Amino acid sequence: MSFQYDCMMPPSQEFKRLTQHIEEKEPNNYHSNKEIKTAKSKFGKALTTQFTQSFGDELDSLDSWQALCRAVHMDPVPDTLEEAQIAFQRTHVNLVELTEVGFNSNLPITIFPTVKALSDYTLQNDLIFQRKFAKDGGFVVPPPS
Repeated sequence: MSFQYDCMMPPSQEFKRLTQHIEEKEPNNYHSNKEIKTAKSKFGKALTTQFTQSFGDELDSLDSWQALCRAVHMDPVPDTLEEAQIAFQRTHVNLVELTEVGFNSNLPITIFPTVKALSDYTLQNDLIFQRKFAKDGGFVVPPPS
């Protein structure tokens, strides 16, 4: 049976289903492990492309930072680049989920009270935006100073 993608579901959930499908088809098989590794790489590149399309790739763009602030339902959205950067950098959100919200604004976005809570959630749910792809996208959200 082939994998049936459901475009109405968040991409990260569909990716998890895809990897489960591959593992069920060929459990503990070298080829299935290689196929999953390739799929993870392609998924990371797709996330980077989607993030860039949704939020831009210029660190000095007020429009990009304001788009990020709007995606996390910040109200009011800051008027200056510096205010937008500071406000967003103080907001702890999962980048995979943020990317999905950029694609479909009907999806919920969780704002975490601490970096630790965000980290725990990210690892528990395997929602990791790989650093190498974040750098490739050009718009790396730096940690708060």
